[in-house]
Amino acid sequence: MGRFFVLREGRKTVKRIAIAVVLLAAIFVASTAKAQVVDGPLDHFACYTVRPLKGTPRFEPIPGVTLRDQFERVTFEVRRPLDICNPARKNDEPVSDAETHLKAYQVKPVRNSEKPIERESLVKDQFHRSGLRVITKRAQILLVPTSKNLGDVVPPPLDPATHAVDHFACYRAKPPKGEKFEKITGVKVEDQFLQSKRYDLLPRWLCNPADKLWLGKVELKKMPQKHLLCYVARRVKGEPKHISRRVAVNNQFGPELLNTIREDMLCIPATKELIDPTPYCGDGAVNQLWEQCDPPDDAWCPGLCLLD
Repeated sequence: MGRFFVLREGRKTVKRIAIAVVLLAAIFVASTAKAQVVDGPLDHFACYTVRPLKGTPRFEPIPGVTLRDQFERVTFEVRRPLDICNPARKNDEPVSDAETHLKAYQVKPVRNSEKPIERESLVKDQFHRSGLRVITKRAQILLVPTSKNLGDVVPPPLDPATHAVDHFACYRAKPPKGEKFEKITGVKVEDQFLQSKRYDLLPRWLCNPADKLWLGKVELKKMPQKHLLCYVARRVKGEPKHISRRVAVNNQFGPELLNTIREDMLCIPATKELIDPTPYCGDGAVNQLWEQCDPPDDAWCPGLCLLD
């Protein structure tokens, strides 16, 4: 009797596990189905440093935000807002989506995260048709699709189904040893603040489209080949100073009232390819001697990622 009871309980346990795996897989499939890869245009973004409006609630750090891009999968704490980024016209090029902005946050990896890997990439944009070699190590900024109003009226957060702008994990970009980045001069930029100015630019951040996992919800990237190369933007001598604007913004991390301070970056659509990429467990390729399979990791494929 005792043995029969154990066998029955064992079968029940196996059945429960099987049902749980099926349900988790169904949840993953459902979330994946919502993220359709598209091939639309990606705008330029003019970014301004910001500070919270006096008397408004202080931004509270947000823990447990996991990002997965083409370099790594890391869980971060979102520390504080840095910039608001407007869709912008560069040298009179049109804007395709005037409603979707980006908000930049400083992020810090949680304790005991895997050590970052230095990588070299070849990045191509309108200023570097043949490619710019950049060295990166660890993401420090998260760009989040955001709605924005001028003034105090907070808009509703964006519906992800209504736009094709991804989250971006941004890495400090450095030139290879012994080289330096060349300054791009006299670039004309105009955005919704209606201040057309010319700027000198220097590459600073390589931003990869990223999947985001937060509070059990997965948001997959929609345009995995569309990156941003963000340049430090400095006004050309003689151009007027930025006039501070009050903006109301809203996204998945909540609403906020901000004052803009000064111009910070111009982010330009780009493509990227790794130079001598470093293989890792979870990169989706059987490219190490001890690997027999390499599926996506558990956060994006529940119950299906097994140890190599």
